[in-house]
Amino acid sequence: MNLGYLLTKAVSNYPDQVALIFEGQSFTYRELNQRVNRLAQGLLAQGVRKGDKVAMLLRNCNEFIESFFATAKIGGVIVPLNYRLSPKEVAYIVDNADATTLIYGEEFREAVDSIRPELDKVRHYIYIGDDPPAGTLWFTK
Repeated sequence: MNLGYLLTKAVSNYPDQVALIFEGQSFTYRELNQRVNRLAQGLLAQGVRKGDKVAMLLRNCNEFIESFFATAKIGGVIVPLNYRLSPKEVAYIVDNADATTLIYGEEFREAVDSIRPELDKVRHYIYIGDDPPAGTLWFTK
């Protein structure tokens, strides 16, 4: 059993109960699971596989939870990053973790753009926000 299964199990037991509330927006377990599955399918479509490391540079938001469970559902290894780190520190951790995917929020766009040349192992960048940078996948809020 992995963490992704816990959400699937919760959906079968409590499909219409509120699972998550963030900034006034609520998601039932069914809705959350649908969003998680959509992201998981997107990760798989990009070639992310079981055992691949997925780094997440996000503040406290529903997309963090969705990325966490989507990565778990496909058997990926979750690499949460402290958003207070400097870009140099983020680059070091992402590289040291052998992360192949980086999911990040729009507030970190400038920082990620500045370290992209150093992230040789990262093959997939997933941007959460408006107006995604070129060469980046886009996950809508």
